Amino acid sequence: LMRYVLYLLMFTAVCFVFDTVKFLSLITVIPAILIVAVIGTALCYIVKSPAAVSYITFGAGTSLMYLAGGLIPLDYMPKFFQSAAVFNPVYYLIQFFLRSMFL
Repeated sequence: LMRYVLYLLMFTAVCFVFDTVKFLSLITVIPAILIVAVIGTALCYIVKSPAAVSYITFGAGTSLMYLAGGLIPLDYMPKFFQSAAVFNPVYYLIQFFLRSMFL
C-alpha cells in the first residue's frame, strides 16, 4: 500500500512540473485513478482466473479508451459519443495527459 501511495505522490509531483496543468484537473484525475484501481482489485477477487481478468480488463480498457477519445478524436465521433464521453472516467485522464504534454 505504501508503494502505491509513493507512486501517487510521485505522479502528483511530476504533474506540477508542467506549467499548464491546472490543480482542478489534478483533482479529477486522482479519483479516476483510484476508482480504476478499486474496480481492478474487486475484479481480481471476483474472477479467480488470471487469464479471465486479463481478457476483461483488456476489453473494458480498450472500449473505454475508444469512447474517451484516446484512439480516435472525439471530434470525428457522433454527437452522442461526444456527450457521453463526459461520464467516462478515462476521458479525464486523457484530457489531463493531453493538456500536460501539448499545451
